[in-house]
Amino acid sequence: AGGSSKGGKSGGGAGAGGSKAIAPSTAFLSLESSVRIIRTACAAAEQAAAARDAHEASPDDDLHQPHGEPLLRFAVHSAQRNHDALQGQERTAAARTLLPLLMAEADRAATAATDPTAASKDVETTKGGKESASRDPRPYTVVLLEAVEALVRGAPDRATLASIVSTLNTARENGAAAALPAGAAASLTSRPGRVGAGAQAAPCTTPAGVISEAMRSCLEPLFVRLVADDTAPTAKEAEVCMRIIRALGVHLPAEACQDHADWALEQCHRQTGPCCMTGLARSLVAHWIALSSRGQAGLTTSATTVLEEVRHHMCQLPTDDDPDPEPLDQAPHSLLTIHEANANAIAIIALDQLDGVVTDVERALVVLKRVLPAAKGASGGAAAQPTQGESALPPQHPAFELERATLQRMLDLEPALLTCTTTQLAGSSAEHALRCLEKFYRALGSAFTIASSMNHLHERIVELHWQRLSRNIYQFLSYQAQNEQEYSGVDRKRTKREVRLVPALVFRIEQFESLLVRISKKFKVDLTTEMRRSTARDFRINLSKIEEIEKENEEALAQSKSKKRRGKGKAADDDDADAEMPSGSPEEVDDDE
Repeated sequence: AGGSSKGGKSGGGAGAGGSKAIAPSTAFLSLESSVRIIRTACAAAEQAAAARDAHEASPDDDLHQPHGEPLLRFAVHSAQRNHDALQGQERTAAARTLLPLLMAEADRAATAATDPTAASKDVETTKGGKESASRDPRPYTVVLLEAVEALVRGAPDRATLASIVSTLNTARENGAAAALPAGAAASLTSRPGRVGAGAQAAPCTTPAGVISEAMRSCLEPLFVRLVADDTAPTAKEAEVCMRIIRALGVHLPAEACQDHADWALEQCHRQTGPCCMTGLARSLVAHWIALSSRGQAGLTTSATTVLEEVRHHMCQLPTDDDPDPEPLDQAPHSLLTIHEANANAIAIIALDQLDGVVTDVERALVVLKRVLPAAKGASGGAAAQPTQGESALPPQHPAFELERATLQRMLDLEPALLTCTTTQLAGSSAEHALRCLEKFYRALGSAFTIASSMNHLHERIVELHWQRLSRNIYQFLSYQAQNEQEYSGVDRKRTKREVRLVPALVFRIEQFESLLVRISKKFKVDLTTEMRRSTARDFRINLSKIEEIEKENEEALAQSKSKKRRGKGKAADDDDADAEMPSGSPEEVDDDE
């Protein structure tokens, strides 16, 4: 630490400042020494906070000064490396010891980063009279939060993770010096209507309850503080904090997801500088979509909401129902995190969720293809007779329940796909949309192929296909063709990928439509009432180009006719000259010879 204060030339300063001179694997400090240094820093920070609250002189806190912070950084790196080298119960015990200490340091560093007077504290005056930045609290906060993320992601199962994060709840309740500082524990408050840090809540005993309480009382309030101030450059810290929250949210059961999904939705309604940055906005929206989908049994309502918000910022394509759409003055759902600069990138998050649902549908269809014939045989052929307007499948067999659930899930995807195909997507989001649509129609073909009768779910899917989805898709393809013509010289790789995707999608659509024609004849059900010839294929007719080619052909034809006339006239003149030539001329003599 002493060497780093003179310019960072010593081993400790170089390793703490940027881990280039000293690799993180060369951990000079043991786990016990690293924990002791971090615990000493936490105790010093708590004593300083208590002195400030009592309006007393603060004790010396050398570790949190510019010349002492490199030692803390090095201790964090060493502790993380020693933790990664352990296995089993020793690894879990090390994580239980480190997690509250690292969170305490992260809370203190985040407070310093969001403090408006922190900038003046981080600048010192050198002997020459020039100002030099001696300490940057933001990278230190990121180092701490990334270490916490490594501890969380290193847990092998939910029970182990709950055992680790339970130390955060214990430290928050006890306010011990080895855990959260007293000032930090008091500041961990949440929004009204949720159990805050200071509320007397019933202790959580289940692993899911422990993880949920840690998210609610520690990490989510920390995220709110990091994004609350537009002037504080804490977007990177907030992004790492959101990654930790998402890593914990994966282990939540479905019944515990909705409360945290509501919190994430509330953050999406906030318009702050960090939240509107693309990386953090993508992570926040992905967290909300994932928890909302799991809390609603896999529904795509949240993805549809995001796509509608994206369509508001990226403009809507004209359709047969709305040939001249007017832009809305206000966003439909007021997700202020989404704006014009990041709308195209956030659309990929919603399309990822739709793609995952289609993948689940394809897996269910693989199972149905194996078990459905046996189920139909066991039902005595009852499924062979269709019933108009109602499901003809007997409800007692689980295979038929799975088929109904699969068809319903495909029907639930239609609103999101309709919104997607009426949005002016571009780049990667457009490619993702084309892939998702191609997979959807491939799944539709499989679902209708294995069906032994048509029920009301089949009929509703066919009706939506003819009336809206197929027409919107062809409008979407026409728009993408225009973009391809405009940017063909800018991004040739993307153009080549789209050239492969568009024919594949058109093929799947036409294959599904031809299947509907065969099914209509087989079951004597009219599924092609609203069928019309498709106007878009894997090529586009350019009328202006055709007119130019026709003009060029007419000019070439006129030129060829004039040449023929000139050629005939010259041949006639030659014949006349031969006729006037006298006999016995030198030419004839030469010819005879």
